[in-house]
Amino acid sequence: MPVQGFEPLPAQVDLPELEHEILTRWQDAGIFERSLKQTEGGPTWTFYEGPPTANGLPGVHHVEARTFKDLFPRFRTMRGFHVPRKGGWDCHGLPVEVAVEKELGLTGKRDIEAYGVAEFNARCRESVLRYVGAWLDMSRRMGYWADTDNAYRLVVAQDCLRRRAAGARLQDQPVLPALRYAAV
Repeated sequence: MPVQGFEPLPAQVDLPELEHEILTRWQDAGIFERSLKQTEGGPTWTFYEGPPTANGLPGVHHVEARTFKDLFPRFRTMRGFHVPRKGGWDCHGLPVEVAVEKELGLTGKRDIEAYGVAEFNARCRESVLRYVGAWLDMSRRMGYWADTDNAYRLVVAQDCLRRRAAGARLQDQPVLPALRYAAV
């Protein structure tokens, strides 16, 4: 006997179709936005995501991390807290530079200088948002709720490359560089 308010499931379930149906229902009904509106008067609970670098494709380990990044804000929302969530992209530092060095076949400071520091920096800037679409698709498909329409970019005020090009060793770099946020 079906439970009131729930439709019985067929014996053979088309899971991909069910996934798309649920995601469409959440989108059409504005479920995320409604959860924010419903808790507007409650105490604010802040969660800092630690944004991914979108210069690489997301993998299964990112799904696990995003699940935990979504679990706690949802739990706090269910407890009556107002939990606005804003997504963003990590657009700085060594991971970006190393990826571009590999792309270009460079192996360090001398190769970067020969290639041209300005040109190398331009390639780094081009690469940081290369896979945003894949990240947004993965996040949507897993039901990760965050405002990505107004995403932020996390950038370092003084990038590692300039310090490396000036001869600084990696171990001499500050652990917590000065950060600033910029709108996408």
